[in-house]
Amino acid sequence: MRQKTFITLLLAITFILLSLSAIQDKPSPKVINGFTVLKITDKTARIKVKDGKYTKISEGSHYPFPSIIRSNKSQVFIKFSEQNTARLLPKTILKLSSEKVKHPKLKLLDGKVALELDRFPKDHKIEVSTPTAVCGAIGTRFEVSYSEQNDKDSMNQTFKCTKGEVFVNSETFKIKGVKQGQEIKTQTYSGLSNSYCKVNLEGNNTFKISLPDDSQYTAKSTSFEIAKPLSGDIAIIKTSDKNLKTLGFFEEVSTPIQPGTSYVKVGDSYVRHADTESYLAAVKNEGVLDAKVKELDLKLEFIDDENEQSLTEQKESLIKERKLAADKASKIFKRIRQDNQIRSVIQKVRQNINRQQIRRVR
Repeated sequence: MRQKTFITLLLAITFILLSLSAIQDKPSPKVINGFTVLKITDKTARIKVKDGKYTKISEGSHYPFPSIIRSNKSQVFIKFSEQNTARLLPKTILKLSSEKVKHPKLKLLDGKVALELDRFPKDHKIEVSTPTAVCGAIGTRFEVSYSEQNDKDSMNQTFKCTKGEVFVNSETFKIKGVKQGQEIKTQTYSGLSNSYCKVNLEGNNTFKISLPDDSQYTAKSTSFEIAKPLSGDIAIIKTSDKNLKTLGFFEEVSTPIQPGTSYVKVGDSYVRHADTESYLAAVKNEGVLDAKVKELDLKLEFIDDENEQSLTEQKESLIKERKLAADKASKIFKRIRQDNQIRSVIQKVRQNINRQQIRRVR
């Protein structure tokens, strides 16, 4: 009896020890709430933590969220956790924050950031946003850049996937499943009353595109422009692709479509109109002004060594310009929408939708 009791006790102790060993061997979950600076290539890099002032970045130091990094002439290498890193190129301004636990957010005002997230926690997600778009993924590698053109009349941004898969969202389009080797170059603006985007898709695989009217398409390497009111049900679309079949917008279209020509998209119908080019230009101008206002908002948040009053005055002036540009674009769109041919197509599309709904009910 004593021998059985001893054996039972020994087995129980062994089980407890094995359980404790398993618990110790299992890595404890760690919430990413900051980053460590691994390397800087130039001493000009600066960092601002929370509401403090910009100071020199120290290699090997850990910084909490929120923090703002200005790389200046330096490349800055940081680590969120093991095998989860980011590299800021020179002339980059980046804010790192985490408004929600397990959801780091990186705001890119200018420059380029490359992320390698080979072992990013599955219960975390990370996003990189520019003033006009957002890119996100889990467990992958990708690059995001944002900058003004030399003429200051447009803001260019690039999203490139080097491993895994990412998504890119804006007010004008959503693209899922951007895979390794694929790259999206875009100018995209939500605007005050109208939205605009010009998108170049690069890579051999197909892209899955969703438009604001919930229509969805697939496309290979191609480029296109879209402009529409923020609350409108029709859009102006233009493609420069010679092989139009690579762009899903035109797969079901019987009317001959010419590359380099803009059309009014009403449902699955595409109609020529004299004012479409002027609307595209007007909406782009409105969008650029809107993006500049958003950039100034970020500069007021990011930069403490510039004259705040001067930036505020610039912003107020741009807001007035943006309002005039939005009114001009909206007036052109009103002419397009009130055109008898366009109104007739809209009516037919609505009738077809109503018939389809009735059939579904039956």
